[in-house]
This record gives sequence, structure tokens and C-alpha cells, in this order.
Amino acid sequence: MDPCSINTSIVYPVFIFRLWFAYTNQLLQTLLLITGAIKKMHEMSGDISQSATQQNALSNDISHSIQEVLGLSRQSSDKSASTLVYGNQVAELADKL
Repeated sequence: MDPCSINTSIVYPVFIFRLWFAYTNQLLQTLLLITGAIKKMHEMSGDISQSATQQNALSNDISHSIQEVLGLSRQSSDKSASTLVYGNQVAELADKL
């Protein structure tokens, strides 16, 4: 047997193993990247949920404040109408004098 000849029965399985190992390592790295991306999306989802809850609470506060302003505006309008009626009554009394 020629000492320079390559024993393919040993070299080929080693080559296949190294190739398999390289692909497995690439797959592992890809899975780690995917896992990291999913973790980041989960964190962002929590942040979005928390922000939406805060925004909802703020919207409710604004709505409550608008209702208060509306009530006060109605009271002011009613008082203005009463003042107009009283003013007209005073004007009528002044005309009679």
C-alpha cells in the first residue's frame, strides 16, 4: 500500500462529522439569535402593554376633567341666563320709574 494514499474510509467520515458539526453550530447560533429576538419582542410587548394601560388611565382622567369643565360651563351658562333675566327685570323697573 502506498503511504501517500489517503484512506478514504477514515477521512470521509471525519469530513462528514466536521461538516455536520459546522452546520449544527450555525443552526445553534441562528436559534440563539431567534431566541434573543423573541425575548426582546416579549420585553417590548410588556412595555407596550404598560404604556397602553397608562395612556388609558390618562385618557380617563382627561375625560373626567372634560366632564367637570362641561358641568361648570353649564352652571356658568345658567347663571348668565339668570343674570340676563334679572337685568331685564331691573331695566323694566327702571323704565317704570
